[in-house]
Amino acid sequence: MMYDDTLPLPAVLLGVVVNNVDPEGLHRVKFKVDGVIEPESAWAWPMGTLGGGSAKRGAWQVPEVDADVLVMFIDGDPDRPVYMAGHWGIRAGQSEVPTPVGEVPAAQAHQIAVLKETGRYLVYTDERAASLSLTIKDKISGDKIEFDSSPSTGPGITIQASAAIILKADGLVSIEGAQVQIQGRLVQASKKPI
Repeated sequence: MMYDDTLPLPAVLLGVVVNNVDPEGLHRVKFKVDGVIEPESAWAWPMGTLGGGSAKRGAWQVPEVDADVLVMFIDGDPDRPVYMAGHWGIRAGQSEVPTPVGEVPAAQAHQIAVLKETGRYLVYTDERAASLSLTIKDKISGDKIEFDSSPSTGPGITIQASAAIILKADGLVSIEGAQVQIQGRLVQASKKPI
């Protein structure tokens, strides 16, 4: 049964994204609400952007197709939908909570901020006192870049690769440090070319 479109739509409904490829690149989505809006809504504008609300400010990630979204309608008008994303649930018996959040004790989960997780890549921050870091990780190979500020290891950047690390430049490649080590051997500073 479809909703009587002569009546204003209720304030908030739970919808499912059916199209997230906005032809104008404005992060709008189309959704459906079973028995109310089918097969899809008009293009819905995102609400609840991070730090947004004016030109050139804020951040937003478009929800994936099949993601749950809260939907509302300006003045109850079905042709003026808006949506809010960011809800996690359990689908097919699997938690939708991003990987690093699910790997820490529940009391610490609020200190992990997942910026992006795809089937292969993960970008997150860890604000726990002993683990202050920003990590970009390949979930399949284990390769990662980690900006570490934890008290135990001190500030630094770790680049870890399962295969090769390739540095390319059209100009000079310069490595500077108080000490430089290669395979555990200290490289002695000298003005002579290597």
